[in-house]
Amino acid sequence: ADQIIINASTLIKGVISNDTVLNSFDSPYLIDGLVQIAYGVTLTINPGVEINEGRIEVFGALSAKGNADEPIEFNNVSVSIGNNKITEPAMMDISFANFQGGGLWSPSGNAAYGSLQLRDSILNNTNYIYLWYPTSSCFIERNIFLNAGGISVGTSDDECP
Repeated sequence: ADQIIINASTLIKGVISNDTVLNSFDSPYLIDGLVQIAYGVTLTINPGVEINEGRIEVFGALSAKGNADEPIEFNNVSVSIGNNKITEPAMMDISFANFQGGGLWSPSGNAAYGSLQLRDSILNNTNYIYLWYPTSSCFIERNIFLNAGGISVGTSDDECP
């Protein structure tokens, strides 16, 4: 007899220590607690991917580029920069993504060095973006914020490389 599996998810957890690609054919993904992207490593999220629950801490790079027909869906996911060093800044490049709940570059209580490119995305019911301390130009363009917490930016000349 055939077994029917409904709403099966691919589980992701722990430290991503090699360049990794999340594809739509393995979607949806369910984060088990915390996922960390290691220094020097890129996590690429392809168009049409859905990620549910949990936290992603970026020490390396996050490339999440959907498109108008296949946006990336983040459902109750908090994506933030890890407690990193100014000499090893993180990078987030996100476009055509929908954030429902959770947050993006959420406050951590620690310095978070890196850059953010956020374009053509929707942030709905998310925490505020806390850009402290960007290490290069950040771009936030053509996004829609619905019931979102806003954006706070802090810089310090003595902390720029």
